[in-house]
Amino acid sequence: MEPQAYKNWIAGVFDRSAESYGSKHSNFFTYFAKNLVKLAALPKSASVLDVATGRGAILKHAAEAVGSQGKVIGIDISPNMITQTSKDLKDYPNITLLCADAENLEFTENSFDYVFCGFGVFFFPNVSRALQEFFRVLKPGGKLLISTWGKDDYCDEIFQDCYNHIEDDTKTLLHHFENPEFIFNILSKSGFTEIETVPDELDYVYPTIDDWFSSLWSHARRAKLEKLPPTQLTKLKEQLNIKLGPHVKSDGLHELLHAYYTHASKPV
Repeated sequence: MEPQAYKNWIAGVFDRSAESYGSKHSNFFTYFAKNLVKLAALPKSASVLDVATGRGAILKHAAEAVGSQGKVIGIDISPNMITQTSKDLKDYPNITLLCADAENLEFTENSFDYVFCGFGVFFFPNVSRALQEFFRVLKPGGKLLISTWGKDDYCDEIFQDCYNHIEDDTKTLLHHFENPEFIFNILSKSGFTEIETVPDELDYVYPTIDDWFSSLWSHARRAKLEKLPPTQLTKLKEQLNIKLGPHVKSDGLHELLHAYYTHASKPV
């Protein structure tokens, strides 16, 4: 897919998921955002850019950390994400939200002390270009912090297996960052130093399989589901219930979410 067409498509996917993104049964983003911001140890009055901000999971914690003298800007390629997040965070005077492209940041060089990107870098058509932009807008000595998904757990594996039996999946979403070595190499090539990756995981529990399936519509998995006509969607759900059924425990379906936090510096 041509890069601009891809960007338009992914913006549309997140436009349609914006109202439920990060809400009930997909609020695990809050857990990872809080830990990523904690890792940054943001000082008061810092200037922060959050790229692919979604519903502002990182923004809120960053704004509270930097205080009234700091500034936090969140950008997202999805206009509806910006609209919905603006409503959520209207009481935070130190937050500004903009609809923008991560690969073409409209900020001057050396503008920010910190750049965050939570679970977003693997969606960029040109990852190297986006990282170059992050590097450019950071001040010398500034910090980049990103979160990426780690290895799939059985829920992901079962989903992909069932999906592939129904739809010839061509990997329309980009996945490059499941390997810490890859993360280190691509950040190094972009000029970053002091690169460190820290693993984390969350045992997330869905009350039922239906709750887990409904959550797929509220984040990136929606892109795959939207490709299926109603009959195939019903068939997929039936197969998932059969395969996931044996994994349901007394308190619900457990999904072990693996993630990496990577922090790096722009040399002084």
